[in-house]
Amino acid sequence: MSVDLRLNDTKKRGIDALLLWCKKQTKDNQITISDFSSSWKDGTALCSLLNKLYPNSVDLNQIDNSNAIKNINMALDAGRKNGLSLTLQNEDFFEEDFDILPHLLKIYQFYSTNSSEKKKRRSRRTQSLLKRIEQLEETNERLKYEATYAKGLS
Repeated sequence: MSVDLRLNDTKKRGIDALLLWCKKQTKDNQITISDFSSSWKDGTALCSLLNKLYPNSVDLNQIDNSNAIKNINMALDAGRKNGLSLTLQNEDFFEEDFDILPHLLKIYQFYSTNSSEKKKRRSRRTQSLLKRIEQLEETNERLKYEATYAKGLS
């Protein structure tokens, strides 16, 4: 029984952490996220989240608080254009038992994986460029030395 309680506690902390992550990602757009149900129904939070993760993927000026279907479609289009394989349809948001949590977890995992891969590639490119600069500096020093040596011979 205590193992089940620890698992439930761990799961709850994970859910709380995901909610906090979503709040942090959307705070610049004055989007209020308080839960994983009503906060996501009109699509504005999802638009804001995806636009934060993938800048300019959603035109935030086009968000219409009275048109949830439009907002949801914009968000889903933005996600798909950025490689997210979301299985969501706009109709899903209006189902009574709709659960956004697994979809947000998928977005988080996809973004985390891809952004860390980009950082690794960027880091490898930076290291490669630094090595090349070092080689060029060594070549430059060698050429200076050879030019000085050649002047001494003449």
